[in-house]
Amino acid sequence: TYQFQASSEGKLAAAALRGVRAVRGHRLLAFMLAIVGLQNGVWVACYYLALPLHLERGFGTGGLGAFGTVVAAYGVGNLAGTLVLGNLPLPRVPARRVFAGILLFGAATIAMAGAMAGAVTLPAGWHVVGIAACAAVAAVGGPMQDIVVATLRQTEIGRAHV
Repeated sequence: TYQFQASSEGKLAAAALRGVRAVRGHRLLAFMLAIVGLQNGVWVACYYLALPLHLERGFGTGGLGAFGTVVAAYGVGNLAGTLVLGNLPLPRVPARRVFAGILLFGAATIAMAGAMAGAVTLPAGWHVVGIAACAAVAAVGGPMQDIVVATLRQTEIGRAHV
């Protein structure tokens, strides 16, 4: 069993390196490969570390319900963005949509942080609604990037590498 695992790990690493080499020649895909770890780190830090801590401190035991509301709003925004953007043709300049998605996610996440920090004053009872609305808007940025990148990966990278 151990030899099989070691062999599988070697095959996995070799396949990953082939994938990196395959996208290296495509400017947009290489850029996305380089930043995806950073993007995911920001997402996890915001939505799975800072957000639940803020909601728990602000709402006590109601924090779990508030967190569920914000995550559900994120999911609705992501699904809506996927349904709309998935039916649009690939733009003439794909990088514009990808960067617009990065900017939309970043701006809405910063707005959410502003609402959490009190920089944006919301009426009483609207705190979670404001945070959830920002999360829903931020979520649309994901499909703006992901659909374009997936399409390019499947159409502009050699079939053997996909």
